[in-house]
Amino acid sequence: EVSHNLTALQFNPSLAMDQGQILFDYDIDMSHDLSARDAELSRENHDLSARDAERGKFAFSIYDFDGNDTMDAFYLGDCLRALNLNPTVAMVEKMGGTKLRKQKVFKPEEFLPIFAEVKNSKDEGNIDDFLEVLKLYDKRDDGTMIFDELKHILMAIGEPLQQPEVDMVLTECCEAEDEDGYIHYEPFLKKMMAGEPAE
Repeated sequence: EVSHNLTALQFNPSLAMDQGQILFDYDIDMSHDLSARDAELSRENHDLSARDAERGKFAFSIYDFDGNDTMDAFYLGDCLRALNLNPTVAMVEKMGGTKLRKQKVFKPEEFLPIFAEVKNSKDEGNIDDFLEVLKLYDKRDDGTMIFDELKHILMAIGEPLQQPEVDMVLTECCEAEDEDGYIHYEPFLKKMMAGEPAE
């Protein structure tokens, strides 16, 4: 039933953000003993902790829309981002992600090493890295920047987003700009990286 209800994710990006929040909030009951197979699987997959291996399997199951223990490679980036990682589009492609559906599938034992590699990657930015970049646009040195400059950054720098994607991200994650056109960029970054819709 969960898999059936989640097929709407592919048509509703804000629902995908909500689903990502479910994954962030997912907390494993570690009071049960992992089976020997799970412990071995954890060791085999680049030293993922047992908890991370469980989180990875849970995230994988969310994107197993057909319920056959596979995930379409089209959703690799979404699944990794739901695990609070920030892989680039190039990294997702390098790991086997596809731009079209039904070209390739992953099994859990193929996904977990990818999760471990991206989790341990030095190429992935974090909130501190992104804050440092946005501080360059903080003309008043007060944690704010011009809203239109943020929009420009999202559309022109790094892996640029398209206008509809930018509009969705700003609507979901950005507070209203002040009378001078400034916004506080740290709350925006925190919401964007956590996948939390704006309140």
